[in-house]
Amino acid sequence: MPADTGFYACAKKRLLAAKIGTDEEGGYRHLQGVQFCLREGFRRFAAGYLVTLPCVTPLLIGWAPHQVIGCLYILHGLLLAPMFIPNGSAYGPVQRRFQTREKEVFLTLDDGPDPVATPRVLELLAGHDAKACFFVIGRKAQAFPELVRAIVAHGHELGNHTATHPERGFWARIWRGIAREVDACSKAITAAAPTPVRWFRAPVGFTSPFVYPVLRERQLQVMGWSVWARDAGERDSMTAVNRVLKAVRPGAVIVMHPEWRAPDGSYPGLVCLEKVLVELQGMGYRCVLPPTETFA
Repeated sequence: MPADTGFYACAKKRLLAAKIGTDEEGGYRHLQGVQFCLREGFRRFAAGYLVTLPCVTPLLIGWAPHQVIGCLYILHGLLLAPMFIPNGSAYGPVQRRFQTREKEVFLTLDDGPDPVATPRVLELLAGHDAKACFFVIGRKAQAFPELVRAIVAHGHELGNHTATHPERGFWARIWRGIAREVDACSKAITAAAPTPVRWFRAPVGFTSPFVYPVLRERQLQVMGWSVWARDAGERDSMTAVNRVLKAVRPGAVIVMHPEWRAPDGSYPGLVCLEKVLVELQGMGYRCVLPPTETFA
């Protein structure tokens, strides 16, 4: 298990932050500190339990009552369950909104870059004076570094979306497997366009107790969403567009997949993005890159 010594210093800092500022601000910060400590304690317990139980089960069989073993595996299942909740925050903080008094949103685009879709996405964003964060897959960034450079050249941001996008098995990986995915993606981004990366998004938004220590060591934060278009694979583009428009609020984090290529070669998310940008502009919204400190 990797060293995680920053937890205690961070917890102390958050708990003592209540002494700074007004009573209302201090109370809120103190609550954040307590929440951090409780969630981090739960994460550590879950990580240790999930790793240890399969190893000790052979020792338990033969002398421990079957009911005891059954109860232990029920608890095992309960600890596994949060891993299958997209955008879930049981094991650590997930950024889903940012603070703003303006009609601003954070547009995030997953699963690129793509040689067909990415140039068109950049055209659409430029046409609506919109900025976005592209959560790129490492192997695609390595294959199309010129597209990664184009994204940065247009004033957009890059996010880490793992090296291979292992959506079916990412939840089951422990520290080393997660670190390999994160590091390989970061390496591909840096090789293409040396630029700071502050956000990580897991495939399908599934996290685990093993993700957060890896990200903390690399100074990455988990970016979730408050508005999910569910445009990948959606046959009716207006259905996805309406999902966004009904849920959008100032400070929303929107996730879309315009660079996802369907088995038939089409890009359903690209059609959705064009319509969403038109509608958001008509409603007076701006797509911006919020400062890190505006995320609660």
